[in-house]
Amino acid sequence: MDTLKRIGAKIAPPPAKGPDGRDQWPSRTAFILASLSGVIGMGNFLRYPSTVFNNNGLQWFIPYLLALSLLAIPALALELAAGNAFRGGTVTAFNKISRRMRGTGFALNYVGLVVSIYFIPIIAWGMVFFQKSFESPLPWSSDASGPYAGDTPNYFMYEVVNAVDRDESRSWVSYPGTSLDGRLVGWNAFLFFLVWACMFKGTGWTGRVVYFTMGLPLIVIVILIGRGASLPNAGRGIKMYFATWRSEALSQTKIWQDAVGQVFYSTGVGFGFYTAYASYNHQHANAAQDAVLLACTNAFLEASLAFAAFGIVGFMDLRPDPENPMGSYSLGFMTYPEAFAQMPGANFWSALFFLTLAVVGVSSTFVMLDAVMTLIMDSAIAVRRRWSRAWVCTALVSVVFLLSLPNCTRFGYFYLEGIDQWINNVGLVFAVWAECVSATTIYRFEDVTSQVGLPAFATYNASFFGAQLLSLIVGHSVSIPAGAGVGFGVFIVGTIASVFIARSPDVQPHARLFKKGRLPAIIYYLAFYSVSFGSICESRYEYTNNRVGKPTPTRSQRCHRWWLELVFACNLGSAPAILLRPHPRHHPQSRLSHLRRAQQ
Repeated sequence: MDTLKRIGAKIAPPPAKGPDGRDQWPSRTAFILASLSGVIGMGNFLRYPSTVFNNNGLQWFIPYLLALSLLAIPALALELAAGNAFRGGTVTAFNKISRRMRGTGFALNYVGLVVSIYFIPIIAWGMVFFQKSFESPLPWSSDASGPYAGDTPNYFMYEVVNAVDRDESRSWVSYPGTSLDGRLVGWNAFLFFLVWACMFKGTGWTGRVVYFTMGLPLIVIVILIGRGASLPNAGRGIKMYFATWRSEALSQTKIWQDAVGQVFYSTGVGFGFYTAYASYNHQHANAAQDAVLLACTNAFLEASLAFAAFGIVGFMDLRPDPENPMGSYSLGFMTYPEAFAQMPGANFWSALFFLTLAVVGVSSTFVMLDAVMTLIMDSAIAVRRRWSRAWVCTALVSVVFLLSLPNCTRFGYFYLEGIDQWINNVGLVFAVWAECVSATTIYRFEDVTSQVGLPAFATYNASFFGAQLLSLIVGHSVSIPAGAGVGFGVFIVGTIASVFIARSPDVQPHARLFKKGRLPAIIYYLAFYSVSFGSICESRYEYTNNRVGKPTPTRSQRCHRWWLELVFACNLGSAPAILLRPHPRHHPQSRLSHLRRAQQ
């Protein structure tokens, strides 16, 4: 028995402990790979290629890169910095930022939990394809014998998903197929067991698992790119992706909406796991650098993987249809299987693709559930009663498995489609919006009100939020230009009014640009207070008064801070100082006093 325990400890070692007693990643590489495990998934393999196909052309990269650099990276840096600074998951971290933000932390965990519930059943569809890949010929190919031979869409709907058509003959829609599909339930249970096996031991074991869950997909991505680019007529599809320019598409809202949605979905912002995983880093980890590294790695991988998809597009001579855009499910479970059936070595390519899809699906799911695990293990009752992580993990995965069973019924496809649409298109966007707005408005608002007064602060933020709400209402009910005009008009009028009613600050801004009078100082406190102090004052004042053992930041680190400062200033109006390496002087009560001492 002792020998077995020693072998188990060697394979799955207990996590290392930080100076504060918290579990810690064995290395920075393990943290990066674990975070990428939550990012590299269906968003890269299925959603990105289908979205780019619907917006084909090189012009796609303009809104995509803008959304990546101006929206995703700052929000990602915020989540990482919150975990680094406050040593906890989303609820713990945002509660420490401000007790009013605890609900935002719960919202992020809720989004990740709901996605985990329906994510594995989607992968179970892929496992059915994986199982059938060992039959020759492939049962959905034209050479096979069966009712759906050569008809991949119907094979997917009525053989893989085993769906029953909904009844729309009445005034309401009825879904008669309520029985469970035993095959899907079995694959669902197997995949959830793998999820449990990846996360039950904590960061020490997970830090080793991610070398496989990330290593295999990276190898397969290279193989798929080579295979897709070498298919007959692949050049036609790749030209559609990388050698076509359609400037008229940039004048339409669709490409911008798709780019923002894709960036948020594929970078993993809003699911809560970045904050949870960053809490297991050492406290002074460089959140800004990690954010840029993770976001850019993800963008590079999904842009590269699209070459394989567009090679298949050229091979099958597909053309975008604005009336019938391609969806993620259509690409992954209809287009890809049909293409594999036409390739030499069809069984090998089908099995390899769906096995890889299963690996990235399991890795994305256990990362999201790890965020919920962190919430539970950080709770007061878990700490007080010393709950075992293995037992908590078993209970959590069991509950999520039971909640996922409706997705394995014969109406599960339609049920899952509705949940996916509302969570991704509404819930995720709102959670990220609440996260960014809360961190840049509620965080240390007492400092702002002490300098410009509560009426000015309230007027400015009423115009900020009111402009967003009114622009949406007018944009949907009248027209998009009218909505944009109303939104900008309300914000400008509100900002001017708040400046006039504000009182003169008694602490001069530290940033040189805002030192030239009363008006710049008021604007600074209303809109740029957190950014300017966090990025400039602290990097200059705190590091010139060096803490023992803390080196002066390098030029690269200063560039990261100043770039994030500019991004937040342009987009959110203010940003929390926790975006930088957190220090004890970041405490809200000491902040203005540091400005005063700096001026003296």
